[in-house]
Amino acid sequence: MLLLYPPAKEGASCTVPQTAEALCDYAFCPTFYYKPVPRKYLKTVILPPNLHTIANPNSELYHDEVGTKEERIKAAFQDLLFNVQKDSAAHKELARYDLNYEFI
Repeated sequence: MLLLYPPAKEGASCTVPQTAEALCDYAFCPTFYYKPVPRKYLKTVILPPNLHTIANPNSELYHDEVGTKEERIKAAFQDLLFNVQKDSAAHKELARYDLNYEFI
């Protein structure tokens, strides 16, 4: 599972490792003491075909979250473009949340 991508890391794209089967819904929307830290460079995320879940593994820790899981995921990833293989598990998960993607 990819938990957190460094928000200040240079580079416009990120390739999630082939071994990752899940992506934390806060992976690209980190906070520092509950304050948002903006991404400076990242625009595109390349997902492995076997990624099948976007979820918050620590959802029980976030008692003050606003909105549904779908709303939080959409807000966290709204300005990113995901590259996925057509008809892969990752493609189906992105379509489920109506996220921006294109096929590789």
